[in-house]
Amino acid sequence: FDNVLEADITNDCLIGENCQKLTQLLQIPASTSYSEIIRVISQKMVDPAFSEEYRRVLSRENVLATLAQGQNILEFECIERSDGENYRWIRVHYCIYLSKITNCVHVISYVKNIEEEKRAYIRLIEKASTDQMTGLLNKTAIKETVQDLLHKYPDESHMVLMVDID
Repeated sequence: FDNVLEADITNDCLIGENCQKLTQLLQIPASTSYSEIIRVISQKMVDPAFSEEYRRVLSRENVLATLAQGQNILEFECIERSDGENYRWIRVHYCIYLSKITNCVHVISYVKNIEEEKRAYIRLIEKASTDQMTGLLNKTAIKETVQDLLHKYPDESHMVLMVDID
């Protein structure tokens, strides 16, 4: 499966030979609509934490709204498991265009494995937020953590204890 697909958004269908490979992978009929394929992918392959947003971002309505706003690129990052078992970070990249021949909105999509990119990003965040000698959170990271907790639990009582041992 080459990770490149074309869809006719106006007519709610996939186009091309990779369509058949995808529907076989998903174990659904080749005639399944684009909207239904997005729903099935979100249920079978996408980590549940990203499933609802995956459906919303890649929906026909959102694709058409993106084009109506004068944009022709749509991207979404999530965790999925194309092999059915192992989750990995991916980036779904959509190029949206209006076909002059059919006067229909089409997308060409490409799915890229960004697992290594995400791991490198996480390592950088960890390095930037921890003290190299102690491995503890630095001042900036502690401040952000406290602010996040205060925002998340505004009606709770809180206490912070700081000890400077040197």
